[in-house]
Amino acid sequence: MSANEPLRIGIDTTLADFKALVLASKEFRQTVRQSRKGLLWIGGLVVMAAQLPPILHDRPVQFSHNVFTAMGIAIVLLGWPRSRYVHSLLRAFTNASDGEANLGASELVFDDAGLSSHSALLSSWHDWQLVSDIQETSTHLFIHVGRFRAFMIPRARTTCDRSWPEMIEAIRSYRAQARNFERRCPQCGFDLRSLPLHGCPECGWSRGSVGR
Repeated sequence: MSANEPLRIGIDTTLADFKALVLASKEFRQTVRQSRKGLLWIGGLVVMAAQLPPILHDRPVQFSHNVFTAMGIAIVLLGWPRSRYVHSLLRAFTNASDGEANLGASELVFDDAGLSSHSALLSSWHDWQLVSDIQETSTHLFIHVGRFRAFMIPRARTTCDRSWPEMIEAIRSYRAQARNFERRCPQCGFDLRSLPLHGCPECGWSRGSVGR
């Protein structure tokens, strides 16, 4: 494969791939941390409130005092869940029978201009400038476009004429070249930096047509 030839990847996507994306997402990790901190604060306040001397020194009030103390300690302990435990629960959900439901085949095409996705019902194209992150795990490669979208490449269900490490290196190389490239039309040299990312108004060259 030459340096200018597009990289084509065939993908079979299942429901488990979407669950793996949730597990690996930054938003999920931030949610776990925020929930942990929130429970710690709640637990600490409950413990502090339970340590106040009861107004009425009778048995029901003392019982409530002890219950609040126990609840506070329990919340503090449960408010520090290990990420491994949370992940194991979600992985168990991921490995459920419905996780193997096939959601359809698609093709991803990478080139110097950007990346495009083609399936039976939908096609889309994105400039490399819109790719915010490329995240690699042991089972997937996630290409994040913007904040709320990602392309999933499952290692076990990917068809490509390159090996997995070579494929990842090629994708990262395309992105690195695009980030360092002065955005001009490859046909007429027109400056495209202040214009929409879809093509050249001077000669009609279309970025979305590259690699298709």
